[in-house]
Amino acid sequence: MKFPCLAAFGCLKVFLSYASPDRSIADSIALSLRGRGNHVFLDRDDLPAGQSYDEQIERAVKKSRIFVFLISPDSVAEGRYALTELKYARQKWNVPDGHVLPVMVRKTPLPDVPPYLRAVTILEPGGDKVAEVSAAVEEMKKKGRAGWAPRYIASFAILCAIAAAYAYWVTGHPKMVDCKEEAHLRSIEGSTATSIAFVNETDQPIQIYWLGYDGKRTPFGTLAKDQVLAEDTFMTHPWVVTRANGRCKAIYLPSRRRSEVGVAD
Repeated sequence: MKFPCLAAFGCLKVFLSYASPDRSIADSIALSLRGRGNHVFLDRDDLPAGQSYDEQIERAVKKSRIFVFLISPDSVAEGRYALTELKYARQKWNVPDGHVLPVMVRKTPLPDVPPYLRAVTILEPGGDKVAEVSAAVEEMKKKGRAGWAPRYIASFAILCAIAAAYAYWVTGHPKMVDCKEEAHLRSIEGSTATSIAFVNETDQPIQIYWLGYDGKRTPFGTLAKDQVLAEDTFMTHPWVVTRANGRCKAIYLPSRRRSEVGVAD
């Protein structure tokens, strides 16, 4: 099984941009970064055969977390493809700080370097170029990991919730979700219409809310004991049942077929 490269777990997707005359140093840098567990895209060698070159390069830049640009007179010369790759990076990150690492591998007049690269500190190795670039990427990884990890974890939690819910959707049973997941749930545009009915089997009033596309509650009614509320909905729309004070009791994800939920103590 091939596992995904996740920054939260130490792996990083790095795009390495360079001019052909700098291929040797680019290969060495890529080897060092891969040795640290990172996924490195080294242009044409990583392209599937028979697919559009430009589209594949643009897609690879968009998937990357760090963009390393090797500065040399050749890479910044007009007409070089490295500048096209830099354009894709600029489209992905309006501000290069924290994402783009310019590296002076051969002496190049500063005015010839694109302003986008000059907007951040250019790494000018004083010793081993490979070791210094690899260390700089690791430092960027450490700074960015704290921000990336929560997003990956939250996304993973949402995927798990969706996967669990799907098993119930296809069998026609609504899925009850823990109230702790409410902050991660919201309605998604759906094409499969269904309906759900709530029956208050408790001795206390309950309230029914629809979770909107922004994840916020929209009230649909308060049910006294034995009262029923039936609503047309979609499979991708979560519903929240609360006590009279608004405290969540449970969250329900509708099934493919019409279903009824008996809300008990």
